[in-house]
Amino acid sequence: MAAMIDAPAKPFRHPFRFALPLAFLALGILGGWVAWSANQVRQRDAMLTEIELAEGSIVFPSGETRSAAIRENLPVVWRMCGAKPVWWILLPEQGFSKADQARIRNLFPEAHVAPLSHGSSRPE
Repeated sequence: MAAMIDAPAKPFRHPFRFALPLAFLALGILGGWVAWSANQVRQRDAMLTEIELAEGSIVFPSGETRSAAIRENLPVVWRMCGAKPVWWILLPEQGFSKADQARIRNLFPEAHVAPLSHGSSRPE
């Protein structure tokens, strides 16, 4: 009977346990994703400036309904990082290669990208 008294008690284990390195890994992945999204928003802003300098046309949504519909196509983290929704991007005929146009379409998934013709007007 003396042997039972000397036996150490089992330590209490919580049903949900995680290791600190796992928490750091998860936090690092989440932080990397947010940093990548913030970088995408900065690239969007730089591309908008580049398009304006090349005399392209950028149309931002007007009206609450249109703005909300376009905003839904933006990734949530991009919206949290301050990305402005774009409705149309009209590119000049010269100055943007096919690769540039593909990059613009990737940076602005919510926008319609089209060439800017000399006789065309901006979409309303």
